[in-house]
This record gives sequence, structure tokens and C-alpha cells, in this order.
Amino acid sequence: MDPVTVVMVLAFIVFFGTVMFSIAHRAAIFTKGCSFDDYIRVFPDAVKAGGVKCCKCGGGIYVRKAGIGFGEILQSHICNQCGVELYRSKRPIN
Repeated sequence: MDPVTVVMVLAFIVFFGTVMFSIAHRAAIFTKGCSFDDYIRVFPDAVKAGGVKCCKCGGGIYVRKAGIGFGEILQSHICNQCGVELYRSKRPIN
């Protein structure tokens, strides 16, 4: 192989490895400190018989897709009245 091809292959491997590490790292820390369990531990009154409410205004929650990790969808749970992000979750890709 000529030197240019070797350099191009090595550059691609480094780039691909960096991208994969970045995706894996983001997915691993996505819910750290702001998972559903963290939310109900801090705001136990926000969980009612009919579901989860916003801890600030009492509004309902909608789910926004925040990204894709390895084999999972990263989701943000947002108040539909005041717009604050309440907690995050991961859902397996089916």
C-alpha cells in the first residue's frame, strides 16, 4: 500500500472510533442525575394516580426524542405548559 492510502485508512479509523466513543459516552451519561427515579425521589408529590405531573406548574408531560444511543432511543420528558425538562429516560429500539 502506498503511504497516502495508509494515512487515509488510519485517519478514518481514528475518526470512526472518536464518533463511536462520543455516541456511547453521551448515551451512558444521558440520564445520570436526571432519571425518572431521581425525579420522583426529589418530587414525590409530582407522581399522582393518573401519571406524572410537572413539579413547577402541575402541567402534563410530553416526550421528546433527544437522540439515539447504541440500541436505544434517548428521551426527554418535558412539561407541556411551562416547557421545563423534568427528567430523561432511555427506551430500547424495537
